[in-house]
Amino acid sequence: MHAEMTTRRFLSVSVAAFLLAACQMAPPTNSPQPTLAPASTPVPSPTSPVEPSSFPVPSNYLSYGAHLANVENLSLLDELGFTWFITYLDWSEIEREDVTPQGGPPYRWEFIQDILSAAVAHGKQVILRVSHAPDWAWRSSQESEDDPPLNIQAFADFMADLARRGRGWVRGYVIWNEPNLPLEWNGRAPQPAWYARMLQAVYPRIKAEDPDAWVIAAGLATVGQEGCGRAPSATPFPGAVDDLAFLRGMYQAGAQGYFDILGTHPYGFGQPPELDPCRANGLAFRRAEQQRAIMEQFGDAGKEMWALEFGWLTTPPQECLAHPSWQDREWQAVDEASQADYLVRAYDYAYRNWPWMGVLFVYNLDFGAEGHYDYCHSERWISLLYRPNPQDEASAIQRRPAFAALKAMPKPGYLPGEISGQVRDSLGNPVAGAVVRLLGVGLRVTGADGVYRFEQVPPGMHTLVAEAPGFIPPEPREGVAVFESWRQRDVDFILVPLLD
Repeated sequence: MHAEMTTRRFLSVSVAAFLLAACQMAPPTNSPQPTLAPASTPVPSPTSPVEPSSFPVPSNYLSYGAHLANVENLSLLDELGFTWFITYLDWSEIEREDVTPQGGPPYRWEFIQDILSAAVAHGKQVILRVSHAPDWAWRSSQESEDDPPLNIQAFADFMADLARRGRGWVRGYVIWNEPNLPLEWNGRAPQPAWYARMLQAVYPRIKAEDPDAWVIAAGLATVGQEGCGRAPSATPFPGAVDDLAFLRGMYQAGAQGYFDILGTHPYGFGQPPELDPCRANGLAFRRAEQQRAIMEQFGDAGKEMWALEFGWLTTPPQECLAHPSWQDREWQAVDEASQADYLVRAYDYAYRNWPWMGVLFVYNLDFGAEGHYDYCHSERWISLLYRPNPQDEASAIQRRPAFAALKAMPKPGYLPGEISGQVRDSLGNPVAGAVVRLLGVGLRVTGADGVYRFEQVPPGMHTLVAEAPGFIPPEPREGVAVFESWRQRDVDFILVPLLD
């Protein structure tokens, strides 16, 4: 949530499960198996950008996601018709010390296996947001103002190992969170150059381990000090750097070329989603348009933006307004009917007006249904789902009107995926003229190279069968997972010749 002061560690235990899952579960069909050896690739010099992933900006495309606290609630994400979710990984929970007696990285991957198996079972795409450095990674002194107070080399090492383990599982990585807030820099005044250095370090390391993973620049906290041709005014968020100034500073410090997607956090701040941000000092859903203008000024019009967090707080009971989490926040709240209306209108506005917007993630689906926050905490009052008594986990989950509204909302845009592979005989030779059927979709006939390819494949779990004259039909390839815009490669068939 915007300028949220809590660490939200409750998701870290579940999220880190995929690192253990990589050792124990089969990955999505024919994806490379994540390994356990620590990464050792050196950090390249940031003097010349790595070529960004190809990411054409589509027209009238939009996808739908939410923040998730508990994977047991993925069925409710299914019910909404949403295909993406964001969850969090705390670096501090995984690498608590910088040395071990054996000299290797002291990663602690021992967590419950659930997150990725659940995501695959439900046909969801996972985005991991990685933040919260361990205490040992913060420096007590800096050589210059532009020198980050964080051990960037150590973070790059960590992200490389994470990407290698997550290859074939994780669709993208959000690098840090709201880096224009002092909270995210251990209380220090934020500097755009620090974050640019971070992106320059981690981008090539992630791409070296998983070229298909998207590196997503963190959503900035909308603080609304500048824009609209007026002089900056006082921000209601002490110590924060204006999001437009910070984004401009990122580009000036060389961040361009070191991220595939720019994140944004366009919360509604109690206003209708269509409101011109200049009428609200930038504190509006359409603040994303002002951030987009800066991207275009720096020649980044070919990249998408994703709304990594957005939503509207609902008004709590009067007694809750004294809770610390509601300090200076009451003015952002709306009634439940308005929350439902504004969320649907926000998706509609983005679909009709923002061809550069890829995924909008509602913040949040189910934080109010988990026992991690007390009754009055503001995190519960922005959630679509809740329990009247958050500590009674046996009680039924209640739905705010926004849940039903988003469920009923038309969802016209998604990007299909692709499945490809090769048919070979038992000696490894390509088989020409083989027929490969994608059940419910169509068939392809292989050429001399034995390769087949299905494009425009709808997201979901699919089954393929293959046959060729003179060969025993192989077992069907069942459970081939395809997500939005996902290229599922190397779904191969080996055919055994019939005996004369």
